Amino acid sequence: MVPSRGGSKNYNYRKSIYFGWWVVIVAFLGAFVSSGIGGQGLGVFLKPMTKDMGWSRTDLAGVVTLRSIVMGLLGPIFGRVADRGVSGPRMLFVCGGFVAGLSLLMLSFTSHLWQFYMAFGVLFGLGQATFGGQAISGAVISKWFIRFRGRAMSLFTTGISLGGVVFVPLSAVLISQFGWKGAWVGLGLVTWVLIIPLSVKFMYRKPEDIGLLPDGLTTGDDVASGTDGASSQKSWEVNWTFGEAIRTPTLWLVTLAFNLMTMSIGAVVLHQVPYLTDKGFTLQAATSVAVLFSTFALIAKMPWGILSEKYSVRYACVLCFVLGAFGLLLLVIADSIGMAIAFTVVYGLGAGGEPVLRNVVLADYYGRECQGTIRGAFAPLNAIFLGASPLFAAWVYDTRGDYDLAYLILVAGNGLAALFVLLAKPPKRTF
Repeated sequence: MVPSRGGSKNYNYRKSIYFGWWVVIVAFLGAFVSSGIGGQGLGVFLKPMTKDMGWSRTDLAGVVTLRSIVMGLLGPIFGRVADRGVSGPRMLFVCGGFVAGLSLLMLSFTSHLWQFYMAFGVLFGLGQATFGGQAISGAVISKWFIRFRGRAMSLFTTGISLGGVVFVPLSAVLISQFGWKGAWVGLGLVTWVLIIPLSVKFMYRKPEDIGLLPDGLTTGDDVASGTDGASSQKSWEVNWTFGEAIRTPTLWLVTLAFNLMTMSIGAVVLHQVPYLTDKGFTLQAATSVAVLFSTFALIAKMPWGILSEKYSVRYACVLCFVLGAFGLLLLVIADSIGMAIAFTVVYGLGAGGEPVLRNVVLADYYGRECQGTIRGAFAPLNAIFLGASPLFAAWVYDTRGDYDLAYLILVAGNGLAALFVLLAKPPKRTF
């Protein structure tokens, strides 16, 4: 158990619903929309859009790379805003939600590839960098929770998986009923409704800004002794400055490990449906597999969160990456619906843990105060990994006629991730 969750004090907790859980709900909705529309939902548009517009899969996958670049460039700026501005997170969510919804409406008028890149790659990428990127939501939630951080991150990242469960079939239905242009209009309106109203009311930077303490603490022994609860909590909470954190090898190893896992997730999210149909599965079967994958990733969230609270988050990360490698291998060799389901179970369980553990390990190792700055600083590097994998997989397909080589390379990447995080021991101040 990490020091930030320890301490010898006995604390009392609010019996009413802690305001921090409303913050988690807002972050959940951001992840829900971001992942559902910008992730697996986009894969449903892959074939109808390439067929109607005459684009290649590499052309369409390239927008994911552009979007990742936009998110990466904005990450350092938005991360600092999330740390330093009292109303910063609220402003980011509201403005980003509006821009993202508008960009999806614009897609219904797309007639050229550059328009698609501008609307989805640039504008939707800007929106995702605010409400959908883990750099902002993860940083904010880490400020609201310490003892219950694993559970809070689990609930927040549940939106990532639930987005796929809901938006994949929803997008398919909308496309079948209204065409892909009409489907984008519907998704744009959904984005506005889900993101903007609750963000205005509940998105605050940290509990101290509105007179609260992390985890719903009131006071305990500290009140009886006349001491300040917030000061006492900070006495056992570990907080690193950005300058201190960036000099630790652990931060670089953890970042590299999770980015290797994220690469495989990015490729799976966009290409699993066409990959399975290329293998001979029907579109209905492939879509069902995609939904099942998201379902298992969804189910896995809370167990990973509780596991990270009770045991070493480092070893939990190793297990997560091993499951990722084995699951991807099952996808490559899948030649029956049974093998495809086995992939969804194993890889879904591993992928479900990735966002939970990424958010927990950074906050556990480096504390609450500079999470936005730390995460934002690495956003450009994260963007390179996330944006490269879908484009790489599409390029392999366009040049070789299948995805097998791309996914075998990603299997090796997950194995390396397990090794890197095993080497990333909790940092200790030596300066």
